[in-house]
Amino acid sequence: MGTLREPYKNKHLPRLRTRFWSISLVLLTAVILGCCKAAITEEDVKAHRAWNKWDQSQKLNFLLYDEDWANLRVEYSAKDLDDENSVTFEDFYRVHEDHLEEEKIADFFQECLNAEEGEGCDFLSYVVARGVFDQNGNLYDNNEWEMRESIFLTSYEEAVKNPDITDEELRLLGMESDADGIIVDGQDAAGEEL
Repeated sequence: MGTLREPYKNKHLPRLRTRFWSISLVLLTAVILGCCKAAITEEDVKAHRAWNKWDQSQKLNFLLYDEDWANLRVEYSAKDLDDENSVTFEDFYRVHEDHLEEEKIADFFQECLNAEEGEGCDFLSYVVARGVFDQNGNLYDNNEWEMRESIFLTSYEEAVKNPDITDEELRLLGMESDADGIIVDGQDAAGEEL
């Protein structure tokens, strides 16, 4: 896994927190795609252009808010009983044994191990696993991080297609419009510079 850093922060993405966030997500997506114009920021453009080159930690840095990171750090610290920056199965089991079946604990821990090469679960691997499970080890219906990624990419693409896109947003995208408001790429049909 890569190191944590903060290349960009998208403050337009929703914070999906409840166990039943899938319903909220459907409604939110309908609003974003249906009736609202999503503004394109310079950070959005940079992120969209780099998205396929980014590793998972860079994508998570873009998709999660500072508050999300802080909450995840608190959760992780509560499970890291020996303060070695690695949660073991035993650590996770001791924290959850009173209210969670061992099979669910094992599933969460396996998801964490799938994201990390080693015997323990480091912080970034824990964050990856938390996209699939809630903090208590209950499986989500859908991966929260993948849903946030989908919302970002879809809202960006819809904003680009919006007929009310501003000249500033076009400039950020490296495009321009002619006097009739038609988006042009700087070349005519024959490929000659305009």
